[in-house]
Amino acid sequence: MREHTPTTHDGDMTESSFQDQLADMWRTRPVRLRGPVSGVSAGIGYRYGIDPVLVRVVFVVAALFGGGGIVAYLAAWLLLPKYGDAASAAESALGRGHSSMSGGKIAVLVVAFLVFVTASAGPGAFGMGGSSVLVLALLALAWWFLHRRTPQPPPLPQGFPGVPGTCPVPLDTYTRAVGLHTPYAADSATPPGPYQNQYSPYTRLPDHYVPDPPRTGQSPEPAKESGERPTPPATPTPPQWDPLGVAPFAWDLPEPAGTREVAEQPRAPRSRLTPVVIGLATLTAVAGAVTAGTTGIAWFTPGRIAAMSLAVVGIGLVIGALTRRGHGLLVVAAPLAGFTILASLVGPLDGNRNYGGDFAWTPTSMTELQSTYSIGAGSSVLDLRQLDLTADRTVTVDTMFGHTAVLVPPGMNVTNDCTAIFGENDCLPDGPTADGPLLTLEIDNSFGHVEVLRG
Repeated sequence: MREHTPTTHDGDMTESSFQDQLADMWRTRPVRLRGPVSGVSAGIGYRYGIDPVLVRVVFVVAALFGGGGIVAYLAAWLLLPKYGDAASAAESALGRGHSSMSGGKIAVLVVAFLVFVTASAGPGAFGMGGSSVLVLALLALAWWFLHRRTPQPPPLPQGFPGVPGTCPVPLDTYTRAVGLHTPYAADSATPPGPYQNQYSPYTRLPDHYVPDPPRTGQSPEPAKESGERPTPPATPTPPQWDPLGVAPFAWDLPEPAGTREVAEQPRAPRSRLTPVVIGLATLTAVAGAVTAGTTGIAWFTPGRIAAMSLAVVGIGLVIGALTRRGHGLLVVAAPLAGFTILASLVGPLDGNRNYGGDFAWTPTSMTELQSTYSIGAGSSVLDLRQLDLTADRTVTVDTMFGHTAVLVPPGMNVTNDCTAIFGENDCLPDGPTADGPLLTLEIDNSFGHVEVLRG
């Protein structure tokens, strides 16, 4: 079984070299305990004294940015040994110890790790611009901070569920119950009664009894004749707990102790980390919105403003993990992360879009034909059947929500390039269908339904 051994240094950890710190981080790395999936989060939480739920949330949030959280989790699964194993899965694959994980499972994990590393690398990683590298760097920095906070690991739990261990409570601490059936030891120093050695079931009793003669110097005296009645013996006063005197056999017991009033424990002061971080995140969002509205900078989109607020909440979660506070931020981080993803997919709000209602465009000449038709929501129809196409032209149809129909004449030479995020596109077959000027339709659909029809 792999045990953590404390390491000693000549000086403080801050005086040691960076290479020594990395060696300490590797030597005292967490052990995978019993938990969901692989036990990575449970082991990290036990090693550094933080909530495992917070560790899982960090992995999930990191996975949303380029898949870096998935890469980090698979790496931890391979590099952290399981409780009870002498080596990790990666070390076992390299022949440096034994692991309980089978060779086939190790091979599957290695292949999955390489696939996600390849997919998350580069500028097009999951549409997040290669942010997985930054996420992995932040996770490594968080590990280093946790190690600086808790350099010495706690003792590994004994008798952990699912693995052999010692009983947490010795059985000899319990009192053995003695009943009427329990025989006394033969060599006991204290006999159970005064007649233990006098009678037995096989003792023969005498036929008659003769009273013993009176002792010398003593003679029975006649009772004194007096007209006074004898005074009865004094009866002790019953205790307070038995005022009626119904249990005199228990009067020699001590008086019961009075009830003690337990002092109320002072309540721990509530942490102000959660309201402070939420306030800073709100101010960040307000500042971004005001900057976008006053300066008109296109960079401040709703998705990026929400990402800025989410970054503030993420910093608060890291501080809370180090100080064991701020659990209320988890309630804010989850919906804020969902809104950030949704806003990033939708894109910036365009004031030129047509929101709500029914719209119809029927251009008949090249001058009336616009280069872009933007539909925010509602139902719209772009009728090109009366268009006199005299030259090649490219038209972009950008739909966010709703239904959009593009009608083209049967003899027009048309090609289309359709893209949908979560919507549905019904476009024409690829490639031009006739000679003459070419009309190129670029369909950008977010959550709506776009169809291109002839006739």
